[in-house]
Amino acid sequence: MGDNYRKKAIEILRIIDDPGKILLAIAEIRPSAVVHAYELIMPKKTELELLTDRVGILVGDGKRIVAIKEVRSILGLGLREARDFVEERFPHTFE
Repeated sequence: MGDNYRKKAIEILRIIDDPGKILLAIAEIRPSAVVHAYELIMPKKTELELLTDRVGILVGDGKRIVAIKEVRSILGLGLREARDFVEERFPHTFE
């Protein structure tokens, strides 16, 4: 019976426009269930998306050079290519 409820909950979570609100509601009821619910309803990020998120945080903190160094290290790019990677994704930081 519990598995049936779980399947129905997953179905509902997937059709709701803002799963973040649902996750907050779940956290209030049963905090330990949030991670599992998040993994079920949120799309998985690729390594490149995760790197882009990390670079965005660094750039937002004013650490553009650190971001470029991290891109070089992780992707094995040269200085110019790493700078282009950051600039293409966050052009406002190079104005």
